[in-house]
Amino acid sequence: MELTSLLKNITGNAELICGSFREVYLFSSYNENSIALADSLDKKQGRAFVFFNVPEELIKNTEKANTEFLTCDIRNFDFNEINNKTRLFVFALNKDTEDNADILRSLKEKLSSFENATLFGFYDNEKNYEAITKSLSSEKDEKNSIRLIDLVRLPIYQLLYEKGYELIFKKAVNGSVKEINAVILGLNSFGTEMLKALSWYCQMDGYRLQLDVFSDSQKAREDFISLCPELMSEQLNGRYDIEGEARYKINIHLLSDFKDLLPTLPKTTFLFVSAGNCTENLTEAERLYSQLKENGCSPSVVVAAEGLPYKYSFENDSKTECIGDIPSVFCESAITDCELEALALSRHLKWGEEKEFYLNRYCYNSSLASTIHKKARLLCGILGADKPSKERNEAELMSIRILEHRRWNAFVRSEGYSYSGSLLKSSRNDAKKLHNCLVPFGELPLQEQEKDDD
Repeated sequence: MELTSLLKNITGNAELICGSFREVYLFSSYNENSIALADSLDKKQGRAFVFFNVPEELIKNTEKANTEFLTCDIRNFDFNEINNKTRLFVFALNKDTEDNADILRSLKEKLSSFENATLFGFYDNEKNYEAITKSLSSEKDEKNSIRLIDLVRLPIYQLLYEKGYELIFKKAVNGSVKEINAVILGLNSFGTEMLKALSWYCQMDGYRLQLDVFSDSQKAREDFISLCPELMSEQLNGRYDIEGEARYKINIHLLSDFKDLLPTLPKTTFLFVSAGNCTENLTEAERLYSQLKENGCSPSVVVAAEGLPYKYSFENDSKTECIGDIPSVFCESAITDCELEALALSRHLKWGEEKEFYLNRYCYNSSLASTIHKKARLLCGILGADKPSKERNEAELMSIRILEHRRWNAFVRSEGYSYSGSLLKSSRNDAKKLHNCLVPFGELPLQEQEKDDD
């Protein structure tokens, strides 16, 4: 396929001739993230790729039949001559977050006439998220969809959806109640999100969860309580005896005490290492697994490998996974064709609209979490989980309603919500993160109980 079938010239005001291509993917920058994503996408016919802000010296040495490399900024590109029915995917992937926010704002306006374009923004912290959403705020009913990808949370959710049962539930210590004893080393962004996710994911009949977290910050416990106050409240944390309520125990320790405390902890079944950079985490994970194995443990191990340019192969015989590495994050199955996201959208559409799913972060994450846990219930053999709600008997219905409410309570608290103080819907206040349904299942009005059938 000739380059001229994609672009008439490479001046930066080129006209895309898209008759030969079903889909065109545009990247705001030429870097390791955009290259990995393009490589993943370039496995199907009929796709063309355009990179912007490419250094001139690289263009001379880079040639690919279905790809164009331009030196200009994507914001200065002339889209007027492109057929507005072309399927466009646009990725704001510059290193500067504020720059990406401006790219999304600019292109949202430029592509307003296109019938089928999707813009992708990426963030890894609250400040970045706010910068992007502020740049996208508009009263207009936009034609094109805007997708915001959480580079920390989504890899964790993908891991739990695809491998959570094998990594966590199958490793639990057998007994009258199976024990999930998780250790998290490091409470940075990945460690914090893993802690929050495990608090709701491990709500399962027949299992008991204990989370021991180690951080090098003296204020780690105080900071996490500020983030998730009710999740850490003394009335709930460590309580396994409240019927119809989330059950877990979270302990937050100093990282300097890890060596002394490790032998005193329950048998570790899951280890997450996120205390340093990707190289340090990989080395520490290998060392700790060997140490734990000597002590009679054989935990699953997950390592935060943010920015690692390749997939790492572990030498130990545990179930060991990396998250955050570039090939796993910037790939088609995680961003443009994500099975988890598609199923979550399907669930959301039962009570909400598609636009709300993508632009309301709470709706998006809540639907993903619900989808992930539904799959785990099925794999854990929860009675009735393999049936549509209308086919369950009364005992199965009630069991799944209670379990789902336990999970939901933990999830909503991990999002920072607390009980509003009243069961009246009018007491709910999302701006202040107050919810009227954060009570044990038995205290809910019947109408609210019946919402948890699925």
